[in-house]
Amino acid sequence: MRKLFWVFLLISTEWCHYVDSNTTQIYASTSEVRLLLESERQLVWLLQRYVDKEEERLNVVKKYIDGFSQVSPGRQPTDLNPLQGYRLLQRIVHEWPRIERALKPKNKEITTKIRELRNHTYTPGQQDVEEAALAVVRLQDIYDLGSTQLAKGQIHLPSRNKEVKTPVLLTANDCLQLGRQSYYHGYFGFAVDWIREALEKCKENKHEKELRGKAYSWLKVAVEEHDKILLTKGSRGPSWQTFSKPFNSLLNHEMAGHVAGSEKFSPLLNTVLYGEAEREHYVKLCKGEKLRSSVMDAKVKCRLVTRNVGYFLLQPLKVEEQSFHPTIVTIYDFLSNEETNRFIDLAVPKLHRATHRGEDGLDKASVRRISKIAWINDEDEKEFISKISRRLELTTGLGADRNNYEAEAYQVSNYGLGGHYVTHFDFHLMTNSTRQISKLEEFIGQRIATFMIYLTDVEEGGATVFPSLGVAVRPKKGAAVFWWNLYKNGDPDLLTRHGGCPVLIGSKWVDYSGICRFLLVVMEILKSERHSVVPLGGSKASSEGL
Repeated sequence: MRKLFWVFLLISTEWCHYVDSNTTQIYASTSEVRLLLESERQLVWLLQRYVDKEEERLNVVKKYIDGFSQVSPGRQPTDLNPLQGYRLLQRIVHEWPRIERALKPKNKEITTKIRELRNHTYTPGQQDVEEAALAVVRLQDIYDLGSTQLAKGQIHLPSRNKEVKTPVLLTANDCLQLGRQSYYHGYFGFAVDWIREALEKCKENKHEKELRGKAYSWLKVAVEEHDKILLTKGSRGPSWQTFSKPFNSLLNHEMAGHVAGSEKFSPLLNTVLYGEAEREHYVKLCKGEKLRSSVMDAKVKCRLVTRNVGYFLLQPLKVEEQSFHPTIVTIYDFLSNEETNRFIDLAVPKLHRATHRGEDGLDKASVRRISKIAWINDEDEKEFISKISRRLELTTGLGADRNNYEAEAYQVSNYGLGGHYVTHFDFHLMTNSTRQISKLEEFIGQRIATFMIYLTDVEEGGATVFPSLGVAVRPKKGAAVFWWNLYKNGDPDLLTRHGGCPVLIGSKWVDYSGICRFLLVVMEILKSERHSVVPLGGSKASSEGL
């Protein structure tokens, strides 16, 4: 044991000597401590830079997360409004790449997931953002929405005359983009308003110097173009819009001889309308204003109808008359909730951009019709479609057998942000048309009648309006609207010209069925002989059917 102790003592002494001879003993010199302090300062500076970069990176992510509350619908997904839709597209197109850049060097798991989301869902592009901005401006034009209120997330509901507050707060850049889109599409008055809003937002943020410079440049151009158009063309035309007064006060006197004063509106009903007169009727109906007199409305009734058909004895049709000449009726509860949802489920996988018939007879996509459609045939779900078609036949007295070419396939349509369909006719051919008839049109023939079913409620907007008749039908889930497109002699009824108002809040799904089995050769015979239409297939229905 004593020997072991001396060995241990010897080793300890040698180790201490070794340590003493190999340490700098910095504590013994304040000069060297100061050098160490400087090294520590440099390390802290490097770490602070690292933390700042990490915080900057995380702030990008946090800001994106916090912004989700602006685009998330309220009570249910159908509450989505165009402001939220616009911000959502802005986030995905412009902020997703920023998130990817912020996370790329640190979190491969999330960046991989973002790429997967891009591959498995439709990823919008800049055109989608621009179209969404244009939708907001279009809603402004139809529903008299102020730029200042919209920038604060406030939307005026014309049918209820109240403001609703959304979580959306538009940025200076948002407002400038809305101003540019307004300018590009001829909404010169709104362009000036939005650019001014952008400048106001820039005052709130001192870091927006570059954006403020752009906004001032755009404002000068927009004001000059606004006043020039107003002076030379007037306040409104087919492709432009201005306010009634110039922004340059010096032009007021000069414009006095060029711009006519606004006349008091007086509805022109039961008259075929086009141009600005039709637009004025369309806008007022979309906003919920009444154009028909109380005397006219007193004649239309709500009634239960069985059509002497056993199918309707226990559950009669709930019919509301809208117009007698031409016949337009609303049939409530035509479809159940389950049936409307089934139509939507069948349509979703087949949706594609809707088109309209151009002057050349060809179908084309444009801002005239903002929606996507899907054609539903018997083959998609034969038992379900056959049941609905049979109910449609019993309701209208018209054949709806698609295999026998008595009607078109069901066309399910979902309207987009601010979705609308400008005024149009549902019949295929004008009596005096000089354009060449396509083989398909010759085979299908004229569209005798339209049967349109609302598959969803719409919180605000989205009405189907007939400007020449002063009729507006508000969407009601499960309700159907029926009207005749032709006179008894086969001539088109021009008073049936109608349009779909822009959707302000909500999601609009409709299902169209066109009764088309009225061949051109038969139409020519009827026009020459001038006798009443009896739909082919043996039905005895006439325009007084419902």
